[in-house]
Amino acid sequence: RAAATRLGVTPSAVSQAIRNLEARVGSPLFVRTTRSVNLTEAGERLLAHARPAADMLSAGIDAAGGLGDDVRGKLRINAPRPALPLLINRLLPDFLAAHPQIQLELVGEDRPIDIVAEGYDAGIRLGDFVEMDMVSVRLTPAERFVVVGTPGLFKTRGRPAHPEDLHGFRCILYRTDAGGADHWRFVVRGRPVTIAVTGPLVINDVDLCIRAALRGVGLFRLPRSLVMPYLDSGALETALDA
Repeated sequence: RAAATRLGVTPSAVSQAIRNLEARVGSPLFVRTTRSVNLTEAGERLLAHARPAADMLSAGIDAAGGLGDDVRGKLRINAPRPALPLLINRLLPDFLAAHPQIQLELVGEDRPIDIVAEGYDAGIRLGDFVEMDMVSVRLTPAERFVVVGTPGLFKTRGRPAHPEDLHGFRCILYRTDAGGADHWRFVVRGRPVTIAVTGPLVINDVDLCIRAALRGVGLFRLPRSLVMPYLDSGALETALDA
């Protein structure tokens, strides 16, 4: 009865649990008299082996409970490479300042992965590329995509006014690990439009694509926030809002 009170269950539940355990062990675990309850030899052996594990479990529960609301430890996040600059510029400084006990590990890759199966705590995705069974939360406002080029390129070749005009321009293609470098998506009069583009350069690194655009190699499509310094300085100009 005392054990039942301590565990917050009924005496019959404790008795049933003991019977189940004795059936599994194959021997009685207690010697019961009208005045006392004592362990049998089998019970003593079981207790000797089980007590260290029970103590470790109790210590683990106490340690985990002691954290309370104090967020600490390593946080592994998987994100597409183009999202990393946005993440670092917009979100990380405030997050790390608010949680100084967090060690953040960022892994940038573009191949589609199972976030949980590969050992990540969370993932960041661009647009609507989120697995159906995952819980998602928007981190930033919707990104505005633009096509950029140098003033010299636009002066020489003209400026495309419609996505279809891109067929006459050299474009810099960004290839992800999943492929898909040669199609750019736009919205024209509320309807999605996909344009097949071509160009002399295919790169799997956004920063290198931006450098190539700055050198006048061709037009490049990316989130506006990634090239704001170059737009402000006049080194790059926009041609289309994607």
